[in-house]
Amino acid sequence: MELPDDGRIAVLQRSASGGRLNVLDGIGPAIWRAANGTTLDDLVSVVTTELGEPPDGADAAQLVGAAVDELRAGGMLADEPGWRIDPRTAWTGGAGRTVVLGLADLQAQPLALEGSANAVWQVLAEHGAVAQGQLLREVADGYDVQPDGIEADVVALLEGLREKRVVDYC
Repeated sequence: MELPDDGRIAVLQRSASGGRLNVLDGIGPAIWRAANGTTLDDLVSVVTTELGEPPDGADAAQLVGAAVDELRAGGMLADEPGWRIDPRTAWTGGAGRTVVLGLADLQAQPLALEGSANAVWQVLAEHGAVAQGQLLREVADGYDVQPDGIEADVVALLEGLREKRVVDYC
């Protein structure tokens, strides 16, 4: 793999006790830029496309997997997807219904979210950014069902809202 001289990324992590500055180099910046909602196989593809194949016949999947594990252990990558409302979204709600409009798309039409779709939106609005597992648990609690029983439907809703540019991975 050919590594760029200046391709480093500085990541500042905030915590209750202060902050920590991490500098990513090597294949770290390519992984960091592509990580949102991306599978490990897709990350391997991104890294090898951007930087080339690893030298000496090393296994790209192993190298990327190890780097992802290191970023996760350092708290810089989550173990599960996270979701947030796109900051270019306007919404208003009341009486069990939220109307959202993606301002990034000039052709966008307002979307009315009711029922469980509104419940998903309310969790997103309350947290700003939320891990998918937590979002599923909170919505499931509101309907007295198990999170795994609603996961496929909620993820499909979120992906649809992402296509409409009103939510995104975080």
